[in-house]
Amino acid sequence: NYVAYKNLGLILAEKGDISGALNAYNQAIRHHPYPHTVYYSAGNAMLQIKNQKEAERYYHQALKIKPDFAPAYYGLGLLAVQAGQTDKALQNYEQALEYDPDLADAELNIGVVYLSQGKLEQAVVPLQRALAINPYMARAHNNIGLARVRQGRLEQAIVQFQTALAYKPDYRRARTNLMRVRADHRRIARAVAGLQAALELDLSESEAADRLRQRHDELMAALDAFQAAIAGQPGFTEANLANLTGVAEVLQAYGQAAQAD
Repeated sequence: NYVAYKNLGLILAEKGDISGALNAYNQAIRHHPYPHTVYYSAGNAMLQIKNQKEAERYYHQALKIKPDFAPAYYGLGLLAVQAGQTDKALQNYEQALEYDPDLADAELNIGVVYLSQGKLEQAVVPLQRALAINPYMARAHNNIGLARVRQGRLEQAIVQFQTALAYKPDYRRARTNLMRVRADHRRIARAVAGLQAALELDLSESEAADRLRQRHDELMAALDAFQAAIAGQPGFTEANLANLTGVAEVLQAYGQAAQAD
C-alpha cells in the first residue's frame, strides 16, 4: 500500500531515521499514482540531514512529474537558504507562490530572507501577507517583532512577541525575545524619566549639572545595553536607534550647556 509506505516514511523521517524513511519512500514511489509528492518528501528528508545534492535531485524529480508543484519550489528555496544562496531562495519562493498564492510558509521565508539582509520594512510586507493567509502563524509575529526591535520600535515589538506566544505558548525564541526587549524597554524608560525629572527640578546650577550628567549616563548605559543585545543581529545599524539616540543627544546638549554655565 503506497499510502502506508509514504506515511511510514514521514514518521521515520520525523524520528530522524532517514535511511529507513528513504526505504519506505522508494517502496511508495513504485506504487504511488502521484509519486511527485513522495519525491518531495524524500527531498525534505535529504534536506534534514543537509545532503543538498540528493535533496535537489528529489525536488527536481517531483517537478519533472508535476512542473507546477509549489511545495517542490518551496523545498528548493529552503535548500538555497541552507547553501547561503538567498537570491536563488527568493526566486524559488516566488515561483512557489505563483503556483500556490496561499503558501504562507513561502511568504514567511521571504520575510526571513529580507530580515537577514537588513531590509526591515521590506521584510514586514511578506510577513504580513503570511498572516493574512494564516493569522495564527507565530513565527511571522516573532519575525515582525524582530524587525521592530531593529528599528528601535520596542512597544510594537513587544506586542508582536506577545501575540506569537498567545498562539504558541511554548515558543521559546519568542519568549526570550520578549523578556529581553521588556528589560531594555524598562531600562530606557527609567533613564528617560530620570532625565526629564532632572530637567524639571529647581536646583542650583552645579547640582543640576551633576544630576543631568548622572541621568544622561544612565540613559546612555541603557542604550548601550540595548545596542549590545541586538548588535549581533543581521541588518543592525546605528540608524535602528535613531529615535532613542535622538533623545539622548538633545538631553546631552542640555548637560553640556549646564556644564558651560
